[in-house]
Amino acid sequence: MSVGQAATADSSLLGQSPVGWRVDRIRDHLSGIVGGEWGDDPDAHDDGIELPVIRVADIRDLDLTVDDLTIRRIKESKLTGRLIGKQTILLEKSGGGENKPVGRAVRTNRVIFDAICSNFMAKVDCCDTVAPEFVVYMLGVSGFLCVRLLNPSLNREAAW
Repeated sequence: MSVGQAATADSSLLGQSPVGWRVDRIRDHLSGIVGGEWGDDPDAHDDGIELPVIRVADIRDLDLTVDDLTIRRIKESKLTGRLIGKQTILLEKSGGGENKPVGRAVRTNRVIFDAICSNFMAKVDCCDTVAPEFVVYMLGVSGFLCVRLLNPSLNREAAW
């Protein structure tokens, strides 16, 4: 299937779809994925501009807290494609912990000022053909399934 071409109702991996529905890939509705940038201490030098940087620690469940953001100095050459917009979602690439697995997705509707995300996150811009809330929902569904994969111990693998 080529990019931008939807599957027919009877060719879906999910089985038969209602007539008139199309099966489409979410990634075909994303306009860009860019890694974050941590920047430098604001007092380190004068190159670049000072901007708030959204960190993994700023994610609160399905939302962001923007009350006390970290300010970093970002070189202007690093800003291309990294400013958060109205159609942006953020993906956690690193961090997490015992009770908060890596891979959370969050909307950025509270970010109404120039800001970027840290290098532990990725900025994903959604096209106008898909609502960012829907993408966040789809990416977050697996977190509610509580699926556990059990791997055999090394001793059992050796016995096979």
